[in-house]
Amino acid sequence: MVKVQKNTNANEEKNEPSKERTQLGVRINPTLQKIVRSIADKHSLSTGDFIEAVLVRALINEVKFKPELLDDAKIFSKAFDFELETILDDNYATPLFEPFKNIPSKKGVIFDTNINNNSENQWEMLENNYVASYGPVKHLIEYLSKDDYVFFYQSGLGIIAAGQVTSEQIRETDDKDGLYKQVTFNLIPPPKRDQEKIKSISAKEIKKLLSKNFFWSKTLKVPYLSNEESQILLKYIKENF
Repeated sequence: MVKVQKNTNANEEKNEPSKERTQLGVRINPTLQKIVRSIADKHSLSTGDFIEAVLVRALINEVKFKPELLDDAKIFSKAFDFELETILDDNYATPLFEPFKNIPSKKGVIFDTNINNNSENQWEMLENNYVASYGPVKHLIEYLSKDDYVFFYQSGLGIIAAGQVTSEQIRETDDKDGLYKQVTFNLIPPPKRDQEKIKSISAKEIKKLLSKNFFWSKTLKVPYLSNEESQILLKYIKENF
């Protein structure tokens, strides 16, 4: 059984506007927890991210991709009806887990430049030919393999450069806060630091082009791209840069 408890902050108790999202504390039995953790680890996600992905996909599929028709009362009642095996119809089982299917040997990855946390990180990557992850999520670099396509994504702007991983070797950044792998910018050259206007391909364009969405707030923006999807995206970028 899954137990969900709503946590509210002090601002909400005082009926004041809250700057933080409401958090859901989710407790699941040990067996299910083990399964969730195994799937999440395999695909470089936290267990929270995986559960969030499942919930989001469930809600989207429930209204057949028409969020404006979402009946929250219906969703809530079904979620807490433990006689139901799932809140989804059987034909939605496959698309629900689509983001977590087996990772292709050669894939495309939309990777955040970390500019929101440290503006220097982006330019360190672009000027020194590497892709890096930092802080608590620096282990994510391990999920990139030689020859993978890397689409460098600047938060609030979009994809600004693209290259390929050239080595499996993982190195530590000078400040010891990050881990990186070397890349070659043989696909879409990076912008210059002093460039007045940076060309980019927005999240909206990417979603429309590939007919799929991503976890834009994450460093590694799953789901991955297949080789075919990577080529489609590269072609579009080259035509529109």
